[in-house]
Amino acid sequence: MADPRKPEPPRHLVPGMKPPQGAEATRPTKIIPGAPAKSAPSKPEVTRPTKAIPSLFGNANEKTNPLIQPDVLAKEARESRRRDVERKKRQAAVEKLHRDEETQDSLIQFLKVTGVVVAVGLVAFFWRRVDAIYGDKWPMDHVWGVIALAFLFGFGWAIWYLNKADM
Repeated sequence: MADPRKPEPPRHLVPGMKPPQGAEATRPTKIIPGAPAKSAPSKPEVTRPTKAIPSLFGNANEKTNPLIQPDVLAKEARESRRRDVERKKRQAAVEKLHRDEETQDSLIQFLKVTGVVVAVGLVAFFWRRVDAIYGDKWPMDHVWGVIALAFLFGFGWAIWYLNKADM
């Protein structure tokens, strides 16, 4: 009886025995439980050896083209990627500036319209209030005050309008 701790040598290596023939020569592979399954490489062109290219420069046994250096290609790829990232950042910054400018313009337009509506509303309110109190018999100082305010407002608006292009 064979010792269970010692594995038996393959039959074809035992002296006096012939190598196996036929189905016995191709034994199935033993599967070890818990071991990762081996698979074919996903990119065989990367793992197989490359053909030696005759070179004008450097070592004739090089496996890559000596005119194209991998570190140069990697550097160019990094620079290209950095340029793309910087271009995208610039585009995003310009778009943000445009959005901010449009927001600012719309806010200014809203405030102008609101200001004009409020000013017209206040003038109408005070006109109606004074008219309700005095009817057709306004005191003369109130009449001169309204005329002076209208004149000053018109004069201020004209100066603003003439200097508007300089702002």
